[in-house]
Amino acid sequence: MSLGKFNLKCKGLPTCLLTTAFLFCFGLLALYKYTLIDPDAVLLQVDQYDYDDYGIDVSALRTSTSSEGDEMTSQVEKWDEKVREDGGLRISYITDHCDEPTNVYGVAYLSKSELGGLKVVVLVNYTAETQIDKGTAEAVIHAMFGKALVLNQTLELCSVDEEMLSCPVEKGFRSFRREVTLPRFAPKGRYHGIVHLRYTSSKEEKLCGKGRMIL
Repeated sequence: MSLGKFNLKCKGLPTCLLTTAFLFCFGLLALYKYTLIDPDAVLLQVDQYDYDDYGIDVSALRTSTSSEGDEMTSQVEKWDEKVREDGGLRISYITDHCDEPTNVYGVAYLSKSELGGLKVVVLVNYTAETQIDKGTAEAVIHAMFGKALVLNQTLELCSVDEEMLSCPVEKGFRSFRREVTLPRFAPKGRYHGIVHLRYTSSKEEKLCGKGRMIL
């Protein structure tokens, strides 16, 4: 019996049937677990799922008022506009705190990659109160796939992503942008993630991102 590039010599009908059934079931399992990502289908999921039911509650920050009492464009709306301009799907806001945010410093979203798949884009505008040196800050990363914990780790901040963050980070305003292309084939399901950036000694939280991605 020949299956593509695999040549199987079967001794008797029962053995051939069993082998064929095994390969068929294995193929179905592989198709179920790993699927070719359709960027258009993923980006249209905003109409199927509420991405905010897991993320940070920024409802109180969606409207801003000037000293004269006039409504102004809020921080949230400005970040939402950047996502819309790129035809993206927001997966997370980046704020000063996860539980009771008072400022929105950035956003993470999915958009089409130039290579034809999907990419994750992270945008952050942040003003550092003091210079951040190696060993003075850390990132606490918690990631899940469905109900399975896949990552629970605390890393030294300067070693997390040297392309995006080069230490020392000088005091003052910085604008960060990072793009990561996703694999064309990936397990189907829901991915959840929380990232806390904080000072190492005091554990004071300075940035938090919390969101989900559904493939």
